[in-house]
Amino acid sequence: MEGSPLAAGAIAFAAGMVIAAVLPATDAEVEASKRIVDTAREQGGPIMESAKSASQHIASEMQDSAGEAAQQVAETAKSSARTVKDEGSASAERVKS
Repeated sequence: MEGSPLAAGAIAFAAGMVIAAVLPATDAEVEASKRIVDTAREQGGPIMESAKSASQHIASEMQDSAGEAAQQVAETAKSSARTVKDEGSASAERVKS
């Protein structure tokens, strides 16, 4: 795991999901989760719009490398969205504790 922090994070996330699935959610946890999801959507929307705008600009400026650049922007946007989701999940876990 020392050389693969993403794998360690994925395993920890999966373990948390299993534990969360086994335990029933309290009203406070449900409300906190709703707020976290709303926040993630609010923060994720502008990120996706920004990524879309950047990819369109790159495509018009550099036709030769547009495909590669758009893929990189999309991956960054997905990564950012996953980060927001993971931070939301971590916050939900803290609420459960």
